[in-house]
Amino acid sequence: MTAIQLLPLTLLTAALSGTVLPACAQTGDGLETVNVVGTRLDLSPSEMSGQISVVDATEIAARNKDRLEALLQSLPGVSINQQGGAGGVSSLYVRGGEANFTIVLIDGVQVNNPVNTRGGSFDFSTIDVSTVTRIELIRGPQSAIYGADALSGALNLITRPPGDGPTASLRAEIGADGYSRGTGTLAAGTAERGIVVSAGTHDSGEPVPGSRQQIDFFNTRFNYSLSQDWHLSGALRYSDSERTSFPEDSGGPELAVWRDLDEAASESASTQFKLSGQLLDNWRSELTFNWFGFDGEEMSPGIAPGSNIPPTGSDTDFDRYQLNWNNNLSWERTRLSFGLDGRREEGDSQGYVDFGILIPADFSLERDTLGAFVEVQHDITAALSVSLGARYDDPDAISSETTARVGAVWRINDGNTVWRANWGQGFKPPSFFALAHPLVGNADLKSETAESWDIGVEHRFANALSINLAVFESRFDDLIDFDDATFTNINRDRVDSRGLELGLQLPLTERGRVVAHATYLDIDIQDSDDQLRGRPEYKAGATAFYELTERVSGSLEYLWVDSVVESSLHTGDSLDYQLDAYNTLDLSLAWQAQEQVRVEFSITNLLDEDYQQAVGFPAPGIAPRIALQVSL
Repeated sequence: MTAIQLLPLTLLTAALSGTVLPACAQTGDGLETVNVVGTRLDLSPSEMSGQISVVDATEIAARNKDRLEALLQSLPGVSINQQGGAGGVSSLYVRGGEANFTIVLIDGVQVNNPVNTRGGSFDFSTIDVSTVTRIELIRGPQSAIYGADALSGALNLITRPPGDGPTASLRAEIGADGYSRGTGTLAAGTAERGIVVSAGTHDSGEPVPGSRQQIDFFNTRFNYSLSQDWHLSGALRYSDSERTSFPEDSGGPELAVWRDLDEAASESASTQFKLSGQLLDNWRSELTFNWFGFDGEEMSPGIAPGSNIPPTGSDTDFDRYQLNWNNNLSWERTRLSFGLDGRREEGDSQGYVDFGILIPADFSLERDTLGAFVEVQHDITAALSVSLGARYDDPDAISSETTARVGAVWRINDGNTVWRANWGQGFKPPSFFALAHPLVGNADLKSETAESWDIGVEHRFANALSINLAVFESRFDDLIDFDDATFTNINRDRVDSRGLELGLQLPLTERGRVVAHATYLDIDIQDSDDQLRGRPEYKAGATAFYELTERVSGSLEYLWVDSVVESSLHTGDSLDYQLDAYNTLDLSLAWQAQEQVRVEFSITNLLDEDYQQAVGFPAPGIAPRIALQVSL
């Protein structure tokens, strides 16, 4: 067994014996607090100046999705590109930024991998949606908080925390085209001293020819109150994934000339340990250690005709270690956070490119980064708050970076109207692949940078209708791209994006409500007529939640996505295609048959819409699923 395979067993044994204990921030009275994405201060989303979207456990359960990407697609400012079925690579774009411009956290641990060919973007198809109980997304650059990689936003996926006493549950789910999922969860203790463990397996089936994925996963979180003021907590996640798909840009099952498939297998794990406590009545200090590890193998047959994409293979390993010391002080009208952190990244890739003869494509790289940060929020009046954040990062071998953010929150009309304004900066060092790959790497690459502002207003009407409207503008500089003429990666493009984001919540009755969203996005590549892939100009949707009876509830979700530009190499040349706009409708019903027995039924793509998010890759058609959950 590899080190990643042994880690879950080792830590689980230690956890159950009481020697190691996972991740919830704690207050001085031992109760868990919610660490909101985009700040190190103890703030709720309503107190923050940034544009934040939160999907809680109740909404996640009511929408009952088979993939995480389907939940993320409903967030304002977000575009999702899925290459056919679950086996294809999925990408998330926030406010027009590249897929690798969003820092992705699981229980606060960064899981972006800079060794992969996608420049460090995260493949959301490798996460089983059943492990996520809360989603938080803040849009706009967040490097003043997180340092590197947060150019267009930060996304935190949160797994179930301890609490609610001893419980156990089993869930079995089956669906069309061979879909199946089985999960089990055990919990013991309380929020102060407790543990929760979940494990499961998920087979996507094959709703799209050639595209299939199998995921086995394990998660645990636990916490322990050492005293009234000091607490130890942590989290562990492990995932094993195997997938197949037609190669990206190959034309998919409809157009690919070669019928051989990409094959990939990976293991990933992350863990966090946090010691937190009160140094003084108004001073809380936290010391946090994070680790993320990835071990993966990929083989691709390439794309024919032509030799643009020859057969390739790679075996990659990556580890990221982070140590963070954070301090929170609070006074009557001011909250302050300051601290230091450091991270070490180690990446190794053993690979080849087949040009008729095998050309080695091995590389290895290490990078250390030291950082210092400060964040403050001051209430000028009861209605007006201002915030400021600044951070200094000193990575190896590339220029140091100083980033900042400034924000304001203004509450008027007895708090029913809230104005928010925010400005921030971000940077992303070149990925290990872009720097060190022996064929296309360039050691002289500069960091990509971002600067963005947004202004938003949220208003609650007397009938509980709530509307949130935001306007934003972002600028991304020194984007890294492959240059055909020099056959290497270079910094060249500047991209400007601007747009509108709309969110709406409308109560129907005491038993129902509607949540709606819409996004307008305008992207301009300076000095170029090219268009960025996978980013629609318009996107909109709405979900209706309703309790039909005391035991039966349901949701009906509609999504409309505008046409997008995508490219393909299946003819031997790189050609752009305009993929049509599409509509989808999803239905979910839940029946609480008994106190401990729940039956769920859902239909994805209820109208059997025929659409594509990648050229030649049809999206899955109508897909019914049924699930049985038993709680003890």
